[in-house]
Amino acid sequence: MTLPANWIILSLLLTGLIAWLSAVVFLIVLLVHLTAGLVRSVLRPGRHRAGRRAPGTAAEDEFALTDHAGLNLPAHCSAEDRTTLHLIRADGSRECWICGHVTDAAAMDGDAS
Repeated sequence: MTLPANWIILSLLLTGLIAWLSAVVFLIVLLVHLTAGLVRSVLRPGRHRAGRRAPGTAAEDEFALTDHAGLNLPAHCSAEDRTTLHLIRADGSRECWICGHVTDAAAMDGDAS
């Protein structure tokens, strides 16, 4: 059983139309996603990187210390004798995530890291 030429042409046209519609829908979804990401980045304050500055007063030092509490930063672990990920505590001490060694804030004054 063979299809007439009209049916073949019609099926090819419909296939092409579906492909074009799929491409248009994909591009619209991509545009909406990118626009939503841009709007979110503009509306969320505090999500940008601020320039680094050295704290000047004791109050600024304390604020910077409590502001960084809970961060995980790479630092030299004296027990492991290598750089590992450390939890920075509010009192200025840091705890190694690998071995659990706690370095006091006073002991870090001589550290270069």
